[in-house]
Amino acid sequence: MQVARPLFLRKELFHTIMYRIRTCIFIIAISITAMFSCHKNMEQHHSTETDTLAVNDSNALRIAILPIKECKVLQYAQQSGIARKMGLNMKLIQFESLMDIDTSLHSNCAHIYFEDSKRIEHYRLDTVKRTQLMSIPTELTLIANKDKNIKKISDLNAKIVGLTRSSELETWMNNMTDTSLTENQEVYHAQINNIRLRTDMLNNALVDAAILPQPWADSLTAYHGHHILSKCLADGFGFYSADSILSDSLLKEQILLFKKVYVEALNKLSTD
Repeated sequence: MQVARPLFLRKELFHTIMYRIRTCIFIIAISITAMFSCHKNMEQHHSTETDTLAVNDSNALRIAILPIKECKVLQYAQQSGIARKMGLNMKLIQFESLMDIDTSLHSNCAHIYFEDSKRIEHYRLDTVKRTQLMSIPTELTLIANKDKNIKKISDLNAKIVGLTRSSELETWMNNMTDTSLTENQEVYHAQINNIRLRTDMLNNALVDAAILPQPWADSLTAYHGHHILSKCLADGFGFYSADSILSDSLLKEQILLFKKVYVEALNKLSTD
């Protein structure tokens, strides 16, 4: 004969199911919001940046970057005159997410792209054959919202973490939870590709935690008081170029010069 569960256990099971349902709905809503934000951002770049390039910068080496510390090395090279002195005419095209960069690859709006090797592998983005020009170790930080009472990785059980799916970010997150959580515990991953949107959502407590690059991570901790849970230097990022570009002898020379400019600017920043 089957024994009925005590009332308090049935209530607990009901609340657990409802919490998971609400969490799934919330993650779907976040993903849809992020998708439309990235699409709008992509349209904006195509309607303004590429038109300007076609008129004024047809001879420039075009480089697709993210608003992160590792790409700001190129902005420094441009603004300080290092690129000009070394003979490199380059145009920097800034996108807000790796998904935007992936999409831009197929429209040939740039010669060089900042990419995540995990995304290339997972989404089989090798339909456009490419070569890694430089590996760029990239600083990532897992940050928890200050009002969520999250002090360590194990506190993320049943919490929502904003990140980019199928990427270096998610690989790192999985490695941390595998060692810090039990088999019955789970962390929910919210797909938020746009870096600016991910930062705002963490700051406004729309997610419990998020993985962010620099300088976004420092801004959240220094000026808003959110908590750092962990840091890493991810080695799966780098600058790539389509193989078809490398077959052009003039562009190939510019790309070799680009690598020298990046190293020179990085060295200057390290000593300043």
